[in-house]
Amino acid sequence: MEAGERVAELTHEAAGLLEAQQHVYPGMDIDGAVDRILWQEARRYRVSITTGNTHKTENARAGLFADYDTTAAGDTLRRQAETMHFDDLRAWMAGFAAKVIIKLEELGNV
Repeated sequence: MEAGERVAELTHEAAGLLEAQQHVYPGMDIDGAVDRILWQEARRYRVSITTGNTHKTENARAGLFADYDTTAAGDTLRRQAETMHFDDLRAWMAGFAAKVIIKLEELGNV
């Protein structure tokens, strides 16, 4: 995306995301916004990674984002990166899913 090799895909995705929000912002100029994103380099990147025990330390997590600054060059405001550590993600997700199911069942009986 940053190298401009997938402009058609980026145009399509950006326009779709903006069109989905047009009911909230009816005066939004979608073509103008896409133009800014693509040609005026208003792109921003955000990477979020769930880590396990192999990336528990700060140095190990930093290694996940090696070369991020050269791939998406410029001010750090252009690129954000974060991690969330779970000792056992599967157990956490199973517990979370169980809570969601209970809530959905409650809502279905309203």
